[in-house]
Amino acid sequence: MLTCFYRTSAGKDYSMRSLITREAGYIWNPWSDGETIFRNESQSGLTMAAMVRRADQDPAVADRVELFLKRVPEELYDYQQDPNAMTNLIDSEEHQALLERLRPTARTTSSNRRSARGTVRAVLRGRRAESEE
Repeated sequence: MLTCFYRTSAGKDYSMRSLITREAGYIWNPWSDGETIFRNESQSGLTMAAMVRRADQDPAVADRVELFLKRVPEELYDYQQDPNAMTNLIDSEEHQALLERLRPTARTTSSNRRSARGTVRAVLRGRRAESEE
């Protein structure tokens, strides 16, 4: 599944793309520069406020809040081993083949649904062919 996000309802641009397969997910956040803060409507709710309060006492929650607010340019998750997407594998040598398969599709696929659907199907066919070898 390919998902694209362009801007919040307040009109703030935060272009993001995600390519999700059964086993993994690749997320590309081209706006993320380590300083820009992601702001959207969901941050005004009770959950974000509770996480921010808890971050003072829990380093894991602090890291999650930091990731939500600033993201990183690229994220890669193994949903079979890490269904909650807690460990970014973008720098994992073991996962480079997976990254190289997903990255080009997420970065170059058109936002046109018909075109995107065909590109994603081609990636999935490639994955099935690899598993049959």
